[in-house]
Amino acid sequence: MENFKRDTMWVAILDTIYPKGFIADSMKYIPYGNGATYEMKVRNDTAKSGAPVFMYEVKAPYETYLGGLDKQEIINLKDLDSKMGKYSGLMIGSLDTPNNGAGNWE
Repeated sequence: MENFKRDTMWVAILDTIYPKGFIADSMKYIPYGNGATYEMKVRNDTAKSGAPVFMYEVKAPYETYLGGLDKQEIINLKDLDSKMGKYSGLMIGSLDTPNNGAGNWE
């Protein structure tokens, strides 16, 4: 590889993706949740192949992020989720089921 030159430039992701003054710590708060925070968990595991598996789970119950909306509709949603064996609220990720980063929203 004659005359090959590699140049590396480092750029801060926070400054590139988010607007100036963005406070990353505020991402833990549920919008319109009156200061409530998401329930967040992480877990590291090892696949059968020996590869590391990183899992996360973020939850918010219906009452928290749908507060102020029709209470009977929220009760109906919770009842339906209960019958289907699902979490009653918004859930992203899973600590039980790795999916290679494909994403799983419930």
